Amino acid sequence: MARLQRLDPAHFATYLGLESAASEIRIYEVSLIPNLLQTEDYARTVISAGMVTSPQDDIERQVALRMARQPTLTRADPPRSGPSWTRRPSAAGWAGPG
Repeated sequence: MARLQRLDPAHFATYLGLESAASEIRIYEVSLIPNLLQTEDYARTVISAGMVTSPQDDIERQVALRMARQPTLTRADPPRSGPSWTRRPSAAGWAGPG
């Protein structure tokens, strides 16, 4: 948790604490892979698209934060995964729950 707090502003610290202590995580994403499941390259692409005028250092800091959050899913007592819904990038409709 201390490493995460060094990577992101204080206003996000409460969320990080809640996420890391969660017993269940439910996620809804319209068209993206959920943050905790993203690979580093995918996260960098998504973050870069939303931060087009930001310095590369800021983008890399956000990528590092996203990757540092993933151990939440592999800890000794990981959160349960609730139903999740993801909008497919086509006219096929909704995928889920899963």
